[in-house]
Amino acid sequence: MGGWAVRSRRATVLFAVLLIVAIAIVIGTSVALATDARRTSMSGTLLRMQTRAMAWSGVQGALAELADQRVELVGGGDPTPIDSWEVTVDGRRLIVRLVPIGGEGVFAVSEAAKLNINVATPEMLAAIETLGDSGAAEIEALRGDAGIGSIEQVAAVQKTRPPASAGAGVFVAEPNEQSASSSLIGDSGGEQDLRSLLTTFSADPNLQIGLGERGGEFAGYTRINLNQEWSDTLGDAVRRRFDDDVARFLEGAMRSGLKLEDDNAIVRELNKGRVPPEDWAQFIDAFTVSPDPYQIGRVDINRAPAAVLACLPGFDAEIAAAIVETRGRIGADSLRNPAWPVLEGVMDAAAFEAACGWVTARSLQWRVRVEAGFAAAAENDRDGTGPLEHMTVLEAVLDLSENRPRVAYLRDVTYLPVLQRVAVSAVTEAAPGALDPGVDSGAAFVDANRLEGDPATTAGRFPASEEGARPGSGRSPSARMDFGDLDLGGPAPDTEPAPSGGDAPREGRDRRIGRWTSGGRR
Repeated sequence: MGGWAVRSRRATVLFAVLLIVAIAIVIGTSVALATDARRTSMSGTLLRMQTRAMAWSGVQGALAELADQRVELVGGGDPTPIDSWEVTVDGRRLIVRLVPIGGEGVFAVSEAAKLNINVATPEMLAAIETLGDSGAAEIEALRGDAGIGSIEQVAAVQKTRPPASAGAGVFVAEPNEQSASSSLIGDSGGEQDLRSLLTTFSADPNLQIGLGERGGEFAGYTRINLNQEWSDTLGDAVRRRFDDDVARFLEGAMRSGLKLEDDNAIVRELNKGRVPPEDWAQFIDAFTVSPDPYQIGRVDINRAPAAVLACLPGFDAEIAAAIVETRGRIGADSLRNPAWPVLEGVMDAAAFEAACGWVTARSLQWRVRVEAGFAAAAENDRDGTGPLEHMTVLEAVLDLSENRPRVAYLRDVTYLPVLQRVAVSAVTEAAPGALDPGVDSGAAFVDANRLEGDPATTAGRFPASEEGARPGSGRSPSARMDFGDLDLGGPAPDTEPAPSGGDAPREGRDRRIGRWTSGGRR
């Protein structure tokens, strides 16, 4: 009996020792696993930081490429950005590439081809079929006196009720496979996808394209503002651009009471003077009635879809369709003249008089998406077109309207496809097949702006109480982002000099949206 007790105690001690050893092994393994998990997490974070930095470098690279093409863009040309490049980091290939954003092989989309919701009239907005009167009224109320910073702000709160054919709603498109590694909003919404029709960033510089006799000598010069009293300075500018005869005629007319106060006045006076349309180009190009360096909301008639053109004064659905059809078969030189629809017989002189204050023949703001990530190790992906690992996707609006280009808008859209699927699923489950007209459809949308790094969320709506924060004030609040305190370009307000040889520096204001600079530049 005593021996059994001794053996029992020994067994208990042995069991306790084994238990302690087992616990120690478990603890050690847990610590090792936790350390490994932390190491893996840190490694993933580091890789993501690298791709994020490279994506931002890709945005800057695209901006630099378009800046080199600014002369062609001011003259009405199309951008031709490089679509991809790569570097090697620790033996791995890091790919940076533009994502098709406007169809197969289209890597830059014109913001000037869209309707600017900060300046469009309620009637123009209501002409967008998906918006209608109620949607136009809601946008007008949202912009108020402060303006709207980006179309994504409307997407976050929009309450329009799209038709059943729009699926989950006009601001949420079904994900597609347009990019091998990403599918983003606005790529598959069709002609009534509002992201392809509306903007806040269109701003045409008050610079001459270079049209008409001697026009090429003045390409890029500031336009001559006729909305002022006649003066020797104004006379000298007109005389340099044209001749003594034009200067004398304008002086006599303006001293006799001629007032040119609105955007349609120049064409109106050309019509009254029975100047043939083939001679309009040089006058439309050389003169303006605004002291501002940028004309906000001008629509590029050479790139805008029919759904946008039909909203403009002087246009209707028939004229819009004819413009889209005709511009595809006439030469680039003809398209540089914004009055080409009159010359081609698409619209008459009276209709163009009503439209001329809303149109341009060029685009200086372009939206791009850049994705960066590590190429897979697969041998069959030598060209870097396959899926990427640790990917970051950035969307930016690049503004080339001034000598110093700027990033007008920037947001991280890496996780947007996931949010799209969630939004689509939520709406479909709530109302399979169609939205219930009695349900506030805005409640079903996910606010994709609340992704990291979105300036529309960071800056919020421009407060009306802040001096100069409205679209007409020449500045907007500075935006701080998690990319750091970036200087995204643009001169301080009212400091950009007139181009060499142009007329006197303007007293107007820079009314563009998204005008960000670092804090020290104000």
